Amino acid sequence: MHLDPEPAVFESMLDGWVLQQKARFLDWEQAIKPRLRLIRRFAEFTNEAAVTVRMVPRVTLR
Repeated sequence: MHLDPEPAVFESMLDGWVLQQKARFLDWEQAIKPRLRLIRRFAEFTNEAAVTVRMVPRVTLR
């Protein structure tokens, strides 16, 4: 059991993405690894996971 579910979901998302890339027979060193590193750097830079759901007030146009 994870104490903090957000990092666990993010890691699971990345694991699934890696499996998709491998299914396309992309090279680990040339394609997958650099892209994975970029995603992790972006998440660290923004200080949050790549996908974060936020509640936004709904605007009704009349």
